[in-house]
Amino acid sequence: MNNFFLVYIRKITTAFCLFSGFALALDEAAVFKWWDDGLISAEEATEMLNLLEEGNQEEACLLAETYSLEDCQPQQEPTVPQNSAKSQRPPLTPHGYILWKGRTDSLGHLESSRLSLQVDFYRYRLRLGTQELLSYRNEGSEAHFGQISTREIHSYIPLDTLWGTTFTYPLGNLTLGGTLDTALNLEARLGYRKQADIFCWTHPESNSCGIQARTSWGTVAGWWQHGQSLPLIKMQLQRNEKISTSRSSAKNKNAEIISWKISAYIHGDSVPDQSHLSSSILNSMFWYSQNIAYTDASPWRNRISTNIRVTTPLPNDSALQQTTARIKVQLDYGPQQLRGTASATCLDAAENCRKDDLKLQGVSLLSHSDSQTKNGLSLQGSVKTTYTRNEGLNTPRLETGLSYGTNSLNKASVSLVLPQSNPQKNIQIRTQSDVGTDQIQISIAATFKKKARAPFHPAHAYLQLKGLF
Repeated sequence: MNNFFLVYIRKITTAFCLFSGFALALDEAAVFKWWDDGLISAEEATEMLNLLEEGNQEEACLLAETYSLEDCQPQQEPTVPQNSAKSQRPPLTPHGYILWKGRTDSLGHLESSRLSLQVDFYRYRLRLGTQELLSYRNEGSEAHFGQISTREIHSYIPLDTLWGTTFTYPLGNLTLGGTLDTALNLEARLGYRKQADIFCWTHPESNSCGIQARTSWGTVAGWWQHGQSLPLIKMQLQRNEKISTSRSSAKNKNAEIISWKISAYIHGDSVPDQSHLSSSILNSMFWYSQNIAYTDASPWRNRISTNIRVTTPLPNDSALQQTTARIKVQLDYGPQQLRGTASATCLDAAENCRKDDLKLQGVSLLSHSDSQTKNGLSLQGSVKTTYTRNEGLNTPRLETGLSYGTNSLNKASVSLVLPQSNPQKNIQIRTQSDVGTDQIQISIAATFKKKARAPFHPAHAYLQLKGLF
């Protein structure tokens, strides 16, 4: 036991190197990593991967923060800058991209794929493939025809994607909007300064109304369908507050910051017919995640954060189900050249935290050209174990690797993972690479596994090809 403990400590000190402390940009490689590490289940991973393939970054990020208890920042789609002069017409030359995404299973077979084409010309946008849609935009007015969904209807609550048409037209401080689809859903909405909307849906079998609002603190939406016991409520609120203290002097450009973020869904045993919620949210009467973080004013920008996840299942007559709560506390400390992270996660507060995940992380920037983007060569790694009350620590999970990047389009990383510390029992190799120019971009992420008396084989892989014109 003592020898094991000494080896365990030696491995911790040698593998203490993986950077953390900033909100990550969610991608398929991150989902694969959480899946392999056991932070999320196969069902939860598939749920997020499907949302990423559909382009719903915001909802995928919301699930990621709840499932993995990691900070997440949705990747925003680039927007075309608007001309300041109203008389200047948009370019008539077509431009856009063609995109293919594919995902394989553990046998190397293509599990899912999506092909998309987007063409912008004048004030029109044409999407083909994954979404068949023709859009028109002009000085605040919009019209869409084809497969319309959440984005086109400007709904804060996810909606079903159906064939139909929707429009938005500004009238001073007000906006008028309407939707009609092939399922005979009819929607009318009235907005005020893009800050609040009142909307109503009618269908031969149901009627519903709701309101949604946007402030500097975030968004709130409520939607109630006739005959339902409780309305469907969604909240996404966040705030960063700078603290003025004597330590935040003029000599120190940094300031102490307290930030918090809240995401929540509340609903009864049924939700409005037009909504389209993820299965975990749909099966939870109360679904809640919260992050609170404090960053000090030192040059190192040390940070301590707490992530909380709470879910209350819908009443189920077949089994007694209880509210579950998961809590994670994380400390990020040290300079960017050698940044360390320590975290502890209570897997279930309802069981008085009988099981806890403990993790040490860090990164060593061997060379970097930009302190903001952190491009360059870095050495990465982590050590993770689970502590069970009255049983002690289990076999640690070790990870180490290298990453290198020159810009956001060109970067690569490879990691070696030992889930049971012993390479003869289990080995995982994770690879990720992004290569791109102004005309073509390629992204590949794959995980290979090997167990005792079994050869290396791909566990899952993701490939994205994007050509711009």
